[in-house]
Amino acid sequence: MFTEPGGTMACRGVSLSGGAAVCPAMPLRGVPHGRRSTAPASGMSPEDWGISLVKCSAEPGRARLRRDASLLRGSRGSLAASDSDGGVKAAGRNTGSRPAAMFNGNTPRKQGNARRYVQQQNTPGLFMSDYHALALFSGGLDSILAARLIMDQGLRVKCLHFISPFFGKPAQVRRWENVYGLDIDIIDVGEQYARLLGSGPAHGFGSVMNPCVDCKILMMRTARELLPKYGARFLVSGEVLGQRPMSQRRDTLNIIRRDADARDILLRPLCALHLDPTEAELSGLVDRGRLLGFSGRGRKDQLALAEQFGIREIPTPGGGCMLTEKENARRYWPVLENLGTPDAADFRLANLGRQFWLHDGDRHYWLSVGRNQADNERYAAQQRSGDMLFKLVNCPGPLALGRGLSGWPEEIIRQAAALTASYSPRARAAGESGHAVRVRITECAEHGENAQSREVEVFPSRAGGFAEPAWEDAHQKLLALRRQDRICGKG
Repeated sequence: MFTEPGGTMACRGVSLSGGAAVCPAMPLRGVPHGRRSTAPASGMSPEDWGISLVKCSAEPGRARLRRDASLLRGSRGSLAASDSDGGVKAAGRNTGSRPAAMFNGNTPRKQGNARRYVQQQNTPGLFMSDYHALALFSGGLDSILAARLIMDQGLRVKCLHFISPFFGKPAQVRRWENVYGLDIDIIDVGEQYARLLGSGPAHGFGSVMNPCVDCKILMMRTARELLPKYGARFLVSGEVLGQRPMSQRRDTLNIIRRDADARDILLRPLCALHLDPTEAELSGLVDRGRLLGFSGRGRKDQLALAEQFGIREIPTPGGGCMLTEKENARRYWPVLENLGTPDAADFRLANLGRQFWLHDGDRHYWLSVGRNQADNERYAAQQRSGDMLFKLVNCPGPLALGRGLSGWPEEIIRQAAALTASYSPRARAAGESGHAVRVRITECAEHGENAQSREVEVFPSRAGGFAEPAWEDAHQKLLALRRQDRICGKG
């Protein structure tokens, strides 16, 4: 068990003593409103993305659930619809009892309050510690419906929202909790994802630079490893058979659950009737007759189900992963190709500003030039030992961050300074008038050490050896990898 120092835990403004259990995956202090989070991505403050504490209960989960559900039905709306409500048509068959909106008729704020009301009933200051299921939650409609279908059976579900430099919307979590009546934690898998890309995805890349199958396996495996910490018994995913051509074919769905070691514990409620029953269904914990048989790429069934749940705010379909976009892939590919073993912070830097690379044999120099004030402010959080920060002196303009091999040659440093200055209109005007501008270069040091700074005079110019990476370069190399994967039987 994990406790706060001194055996005390703060839960949403309530202090608990006596060693209340805390989820060890969420150790950060200082998150507002009694929340905890995994370590935030570099450059993000914990206030941008809180996650809920694991709720603690001194009562057995099943007995507590029955009482809480009864209380909720009597005071805050229906938790689960009765069989008399009718059935949901899915894939040509009646699925049994009709799922009802968990807090039907309430505003989003009241929905969130209703959920907290259930958690706090009859035991002031104590929260439920165990969940029945962990649900992978992207924020898309399918993941919302999958979690709500299981909750509609009276089971407690903790949603896990995974983030990395490539996907995730941590700032939306609180709003999602209120709007959709969910309980969500944020899980940062940035470092694991960087290692996945660095080692080469076992099942290859998708249409751009997206390792969709390996991505699913990574998240499923991480969620499976978190089951004991939440006291949960099975996993929930919003995947729909046949919805995506790479990651949601029947054979791929089987590969994902096999490689994630989740064969018997992974439940896909939206298409469960097309798949073999899981342990949760066979044991009677989940009523298979109330699961669905969606398939294909259409959204008509999902929209009808959302209406029955009373969900009025429908997320836009598709998107979410930056690795599926060519503009982003051309930024990421040089990082993967030239840095050897890039980490999550490298890919976060690739998300900022304009990207430039200079190649000199087997030496590669990377310069990121800010596009606006927001980029400039983020560079302060991104810099680390060995980086160089370029800033114009007595002249407004962008910041630039240089990363790569330590000990940049003087000529390359001056080229980087001239390129940075070329994005300042005032510096360009001075150069056109025959006046050089000064650029301060600060070499970032280890924490606690003094940074080394100096100034150089340059004429603003974009004529040096630095160049922006092109999608076509990355595309050709990715195509070569795909051909190799087909030969080797990957994908």
